[in-house]
Amino acid sequence: MIATGALAAAPASPAAASDATLKAEIESVLVELRPALTEFQQAADGLEQAKDTTRLQTATQGLRTGLSRYKWGVINRKTSSPRGATAKKLLLTGIREFDIGLVEYENGLEKLDTGAKKASVLSSLRTANRRFLVAARREQKALDALGVVEPE
Repeated sequence: MIATGALAAAPASPAAASDATLKAEIESVLVELRPALTEFQQAADGLEQAKDTTRLQTATQGLRTGLSRYKWGVINRKTSSPRGATAKKLLLTGIREFDIGLVEYENGLEKLDTGAKKASVLSSLRTANRRFLVAARREQKALDALGVVEPE
């Protein structure tokens, strides 16, 4: 009887608590990151018609800053469950892939600013877009494993 009462009064397991902390951090950062991601998407969509690259450069830098906060928020949260650890690893891999894609965008924009033809740069940006798709799939697997619902 005493053992049953002691178990009922015990706090949540560390695995549940740390995974919940990671989930809360991710949900918070996703809300913060949404405007930067939206700005990047709009600027990237308008690149073919844009006269210069300033808007996309600014959006890329802003998104990289947000991704850095995202990465450090995830890194600084511990997990105790195997599911949480796997999700954290997938998420960090996805963030890295996305950041590499953003670096490819930055390099392409620098080439445009130095006189490269848009057609040749747009082809390399399509490679970056494929990285984004891989990153998004990894992130989604991690979010699903943690039960994170993305903000609308």
